[in-house]
Amino acid sequence: MKRKGLFTTLLVSLAIVFVLMASCTGVTSTVTLPAVTTIVTQPATTVTLPAVTSTLPVVTTTTLPAITTTLPVITTTLPVVTTTIPPVITTITVTSPPVTTTLPPVTTTVTPTLTFSARITSDVAVTGSLSSGFTIPTVGVANTGHTLALSSPIATPALKDGNYAFVLQASSSQQSTLSSYFSTKAGWTSQMETQIGAEISGVSPFFYLKAVSGNYSLVDNFKQWLGSTYSPYPLTVDDDYPVGTYVYKGTLIGSNGASLPVTVTMIIVRSLAFNTGITSDGTSLAGTLATQFTIVTTRSNSAPAHVLALTGTTSTPALTDGSYAFTLQATSSQKTALTNYFAAKGWPSNYLTQIGTEINGTSPFFYLKALGGSYSLVDGFKSALSISPATLTIDDNYPIGTYIYTGTLSGSNGATLPITVTLVVQQDTGVKG
Repeated sequence: MKRKGLFTTLLVSLAIVFVLMASCTGVTSTVTLPAVTTIVTQPATTVTLPAVTSTLPVVTTTTLPAITTTLPVITTTLPVVTTTIPPVITTITVTSPPVTTTLPPVTTTVTPTLTFSARITSDVAVTGSLSSGFTIPTVGVANTGHTLALSSPIATPALKDGNYAFVLQASSSQQSTLSSYFSTKAGWTSQMETQIGAEISGVSPFFYLKAVSGNYSLVDNFKQWLGSTYSPYPLTVDDDYPVGTYVYKGTLIGSNGASLPVTVTMIIVRSLAFNTGITSDGTSLAGTLATQFTIVTTRSNSAPAHVLALTGTTSTPALTDGSYAFTLQATSSQKTALTNYFAAKGWPSNYLTQIGTEINGTSPFFYLKALGGSYSLVDGFKSALSISPATLTIDDNYPIGTYIYTGTLSGSNGATLPITVTLVVQQDTGVKG
């Protein structure tokens, strides 16, 4: 094996020599060498490298200080430049051909209108309007009626001549009430009750508004049904007619053909009329209930108290029996003056407590007593303390001033009436207090 390797090495060396010689002489030689296959087997080699340690230099970081730079403020004033631009006038002439427009015919339809207004008057003070309703005060006296008429009726244009029916729009309870009311009418026949029943139920008109040549009036349908004896059939309402709000509806027609629905509302209420005078020791005081009564005193501490009473009292209808309280409506200064005045009397505590409540208006100062159509004044202080007689009195040295007392009366017809009594206490100018 070693010989074969040496032989191979020898051949390779000879080949190299021949190549070198050819290169030196400039002669080109061609040498054909046999193919040589060399197989070299080397043992495994282990190489152990020494450990390499590298030490890197320390890098130091340097923090630079902050640098603050303040830039100067630069103010530049620009010059004002004024430029005058010459006006430019441009004339444009436009020539348009004539335009002809044919509009279709326009038909305008005007709806005729009608307006109507009126008030209602009677022998009693009727208040209200056609839009809000008419309030008719009644007392409740049987077999007494109030005639209703139109006042200042205005129709634009005038109403077409004729009778315009107005029908009652009664609720079921109103129908029942009215039927009962008319059934108690003395002397009524069944035919009369049937006719009024038709009016109550709305089958027949309750009244008409009659138009004749621009003149207008109210016509009672029931009377017209009865016959010519009651002509011209004025519309009336009984004084004891059931209290309530009654609505009637109808339609008016103008001379231009326009129609106008109209609602008439009648409000029946019970009223109470009351009036009286006041006397002091039997002498009538100056003044009236509607304004004030004036009592003149001498402001004497020794003079007796003055007895106050009613005179010429009328009430329509009569008041319901009872005692009607009147309370003092005192100002703060009056309360102080009266409190000091009564405290100086040396009264016991229960007296002062009672009069204090009267001064403050929490207890009545006096009563108006009604009994069987007779009326009198009762002192609230004496009544509360059971002092008899409880006639209303006022001291002669009572603090001067204007005192107002208010109360409410009730009539036998159920009507109520607020009443204000104003009493002015004056000192006699000819007498020194």
